[in-house]
Amino acid sequence: MRRREGYVLVALALVGCKRGHGDIAVLRDALVGGNAASVTSATRGAPTCEAEAGGRAPDACLAEIATWLGSQSGFHFDPPDQAADATAALVVVRDGHGEWVPASEAWLASVRTGTGAGVDVLRLAMAEKIAASIGPFARTLDSDDDARALMGAVASSVPGACDTYARLGAGGDVTAGPPERTADHSPCVQKDLERRTGPRERGRYGQGLWRGAEGARSLWKEASVALHAGMGRADAPVQAALGAKLGEIDAALGKLVTKTLPPQPDNSMFMSDVHGDAGVPFRALPLRPVQARPAGNPGGAPR
Repeated sequence: MRRREGYVLVALALVGCKRGHGDIAVLRDALVGGNAASVTSATRGAPTCEAEAGGRAPDACLAEIATWLGSQSGFHFDPPDQAADATAALVVVRDGHGEWVPASEAWLASVRTGTGAGVDVLRLAMAEKIAASIGPFARTLDSDDDARALMGAVASSVPGACDTYARLGAGGDVTAGPPERTADHSPCVQKDLERRTGPRERGRYGQGLWRGAEGARSLWKEASVALHAGMGRADAPVQAALGAKLGEIDAALGKLVTKTLPPQPDNSMFMSDVHGDAGVPFRALPLRPVQARPAGNPGGAPR
C-alpha cells in the first residue's frame, strides 16, 4: 500500500510540474484570438521581473521565464530560440516593458526571418502592443509631454527598446545620468536615428528630448517594416491577425509627425567619443542569422 501511495504522489508531483509551465502554442492562440482574458490565463504563473538600475530585467529572471516557457538552456538572444522569442513577447504583452530585454536587433531579425510558434508569439505581441498604443500619436506632436509619451509607448511595445526612452517617458531629466544614457549620447538612440526609417540627418538629428522622440518613432517604423517582412513566414491564422493590426499601425504611423529639428553641430560629441571617455566600448552587437526551430523543440538549441 505504501509503495502504491508513493507512486501516486510521484505522479501527482509530475502533473503539478507540468501544469507549472507555460505553453507557447497556447499563448500564440490566445493572441490570435485577441482575447485579453485568454492572454492573461496563458501567462498566469509565469515568473515576474523588476528592472535593475540599468533599466534591464535581471538575466536570471529572464532565464526563469524562458525555462517556464520550455527552454532547456535558459534565455539567450544570439540568436534567440523559440522560448527566448516568447519571453521577449511576454515581457511586452504582459508587462509593457520592452526595454527590460536587451538587443532590439535580435528580435527584429526574428520577426523578419524566423519561423515557429515562439516567433509568431513575438510578432503578435509586438503588433498587439503597438496597435494598442499608437492611436493617440496619429497626429502632429508638438509638446514636450507628447515627446515623452511617445518614447514611453515605444519602450513598452518593442522588445530591446532603448532604456533612455523608458526613462525619459517616465519623466526623467533629459541631462541626468551618465552620457551614454542621455538622448544626446545614448548609443541606442543613435542606432535608431541611423536606421533607414530614421530622419534625413540620421544620427546627427537634433538634440535633447525631441532627439529621443525621433529615435523612438524610427524604431516603431522599423518594427512595422519587420512585421510586414515576416508576415509571410507566420502560420495562416497568425497572418490574418497580424494583417489587421498592421493596418491600424500603418495608418497611424502615416499621421505621426514630430518636430523638425536642425542637425547637431559638427563639433558635437558623438557616441564613440563619449563611450571612449567613459571607458565603455561602443560596438555593434554581433548576431548570427535566425534559424528555424523544430516544432517539437521549442526551447532548446537547433537540432
